[in-house]
Amino acid sequence: MKDMRNIRLDEMESMILKEGTVSLKELSNTFEISLNTVRTDIEAISRRGRVKKVYGGVRAVMSDNELLDYRIREDKRIYIKQEICKKAADLVNDGDIIFIDSGTTTIHLTDYLKEKKNVKIVTNNIVVISKLLGNDNISVIGIGGVVRNKTMSFASSESLLLLKQYNIQKAFMAATAVNIKNGVMNSSFDERAVKMLAVEKAEQVYVLADSSKFDKSALLTYCDLDQLNLIITDGENKAYIDKLRKQGVNVLQI
Repeated sequence: MKDMRNIRLDEMESMILKEGTVSLKELSNTFEISLNTVRTDIEAISRRGRVKKVYGGVRAVMSDNELLDYRIREDKRIYIKQEICKKAADLVNDGDIIFIDSGTTTIHLTDYLKEKKNVKIVTNNIVVISKLLGNDNISVIGIGGVVRNKTMSFASSESLLLLKQYNIQKAFMAATAVNIKNGVMNSSFDERAVKMLAVEKAEQVYVLADSSKFDKSALLTYCDLDQLNLIITDGENKAYIDKLRKQGVNVLQI
């Protein structure tokens, strides 16, 4: 079993490969570690051969074919995330009060809610807020507070104070990782607090996660599996979906 540092190194490498080039400061902020720790981690990751140190940061080292393959995989993931959100939108009824979490999956949910009537959306997701501006069918309540630039979300003590005031019927949550031992995970302490409160406040909790998140680990658990009403995912990791179901977790495949 990997220790927490090796898990962080894997996540850091994935971020660099996805972004192409990342500054040391961005890594420090994202993983909430000191610049000295970032430099030590980059030394370790660089020895794997897929990233390279540059002035002030680190960049991915890929051949043209590898980069093309990576972009194809990312495009496929976006399509899967959209299909997950399309299915999740079927769970929203006219008049519902819902929470939409921050995340690269949950931002697509708004695309399938615009014909709903009298829905109230409580969210810390700035992209969700911007996408629904001008829609008279939906009321959007942003929970405010400090903005996390990397995730385009509000996540702070001020966010928690406002979120505590609202009743939520259905929470649509994102995840960095999901596994049977540790439940539903993310990597930020500030965002974890918001996620935990949203789960606590909601009558029903739905996790929207493509199957690449399964059997992975992240720094923090924000929700146990027995707190979930449903996980909505694709069917690419059928073996792990079967394991989740054997644990009593309801899983809906798109």
